Amino acid sequence: MSALRALYRAGRAARVRCNGYNSAHALARHSTTTSSAHPQPATLWDSQLPQIMSGRLWWGFATGLLGIVAVSVPGVAVNGNEKLEPEALKELAADLNSTSNADRERAASMLSGLTVYLEHHDALYTAGIFPALIRAVLNANNVPQVRVIALGSTADLLKDDRAKTAAIEDERFIPTLLQALQAQGKWATGPEEGGLARAHAARALAELCAEPGLHKLLDNSGAVSVLAHHTAELAALSKEQPETKAYSSLSELPGNMVERHSVEDERFSAAAVFGLSSSDQGVQALLKAGPEMIRGIGEWATSNDPILQRYGVGALARTAISSPPAFAAVKNAGCVEKLVAALNSNDPQAQCFAAGTVGRLISIGGDPAEAVIESGAAPQLLAMLSSQSNGSTDAASLERSPAVKRGVHRCALRGLLNSMPNEQFRRHLQRSDAVTLLQGFLQLCNSGADAENVRLAKSCLEAIQEQLAAANT
Repeated sequence: MSALRALYRAGRAARVRCNGYNSAHALARHSTTTSSAHPQPATLWDSQLPQIMSGRLWWGFATGLLGIVAVSVPGVAVNGNEKLEPEALKELAADLNSTSNADRERAASMLSGLTVYLEHHDALYTAGIFPALIRAVLNANNVPQVRVIALGSTADLLKDDRAKTAAIEDERFIPTLLQALQAQGKWATGPEEGGLARAHAARALAELCAEPGLHKLLDNSGAVSVLAHHTAELAALSKEQPETKAYSSLSELPGNMVERHSVEDERFSAAAVFGLSSSDQGVQALLKAGPEMIRGIGEWATSNDPILQRYGVGALARTAISSPPAFAAVKNAGCVEKLVAALNSNDPQAQCFAAGTVGRLISIGGDPAEAVIESGAAPQLLAMLSSQSNGSTDAASLERSPAVKRGVHRCALRGLLNSMPNEQFRRHLQRSDAVTLLQGFLQLCNSGADAENVRLAKSCLEAIQEQLAAANT
C-alpha cells in the first residue's frame, strides 16, 4: 500500500491500521458538525429579493451552516493546506476499486479525510478520484461501509461542476442515490449506516438540485417524485415529534448518531427542495409532485430547527412569487399564513426571505396581496422593527450582532416600502400605529451606521403621512 505509506510519511494519514480498521471513524467524519466560524450572512440582507433568493448566494452560506467544512474525528483528515502527492492519490483511487475488501475500506476511509476540504478538490479530481468513488458507490457488491463512505466523499466532490457532469453521465447514478435515500438495496448493516447513507444521498441530491440546469433531468429521472414523498414523510414525523426537533441554535445537534443522521437527512432534503425552487422547471416539478410537497415545505417553515426553517421559508417564498398557479398552490396548502408568520421568526434569514416575498406579493396586487395582508403582514413587518429596536428579551434576538439587526431592519423596511402603493396595506399600517413606531425607530437609529435604513424609514414615514394628509383633505 504505497499510497498509504506516502500519506503516513507526510504525517497526515488517518490513524487506522490494516488489522485495526474501524469504519465508524470515517462514517462519523461525514456527520454534520459545526464550525466556530460560520460565514457572516449580513451581506445577504443588503441585496434585493432576486439576489437574496439566488440559489448560488444562499447555497454558499447554507453549506457553511450545515457544517460541510468541519471534521468530527481528529487525525482522520489531512490538513486543508497540505500539498497532496498526485501519485499517492492515483494509488488510492486504484485501491478504492481493489479486489481486496480491506484495501477498499482503508482507501475509502482515507479519502473521506481529503474530500472534505475544498482546497483539495482540484487535485483529487485531476488524480481520477471521482470516477473511482462513483464506481465504489455503484458497486452493489461492496460492503455497505465502503459504499456509504464513498457516497459521502462523492457528495463532497459534487461541489465541482466537473463532478456533477461526470456523475449524471452515468445513468445509474441518480437511481442509486434514490435507492440510498429510500434505504433500498445493500446500503446498511445497521441503522447507523443506513441513516448516514440517506443523509449522504440527500446531500448529493442537494448539490445537484442547486444547479437549475439539472432540474429537468432530475424531474425526468423521478428524483423529484421520490424527494417529494421523502419530504412529506420527514415533515410528518417532525410534526408528530416536535420535541425532538427543538434546537436553540444553529450549532445544536442531537448526540445520538442515529438521530443525528435523521436530522441531517431532513436538512439536506430541505436543501434539495430549496434548490429546486430556484427555477421555473424546478417549481413546476415540485407542484407536479402534489400538495403533500407544499405542505411538507410549510412544516419546515414553522420548524424549531433553524436550518429547516430557513430552507422551508426560502422554498415557500420562491414558489409563491414564481407564478399565479404556484401562489394558488401555496395558498391552498394553507402556507400563506406560515410565510407571513415567518416575519416574526427567531431566525434572521427566514425573516428576510419572508419580508422580501411579502413585499413582492403585495406589490402584485389582487388575490396574492389580499391574502398576505389579511394574514397580518402589516403588523408583522412593523414588529420586525420594534422587536429589535426596543430591547427584546428574546434569547435569539439578544444573540444577534448589530450588523444582523441592521440587516433585518433593512429587510422589513424594504418590505414596507414595496407594499406602500397598496391602499389596503396602508390602512392596516395606520391601525398598527405605524407613524409612531417609525418615528421611534428613527430616533433610535444611528444615522452614521444606518444611513440606508434611515433613508428607507423616512421614505416609509413620508408615504404614510402623505396618505393621511390626502385622507384629511
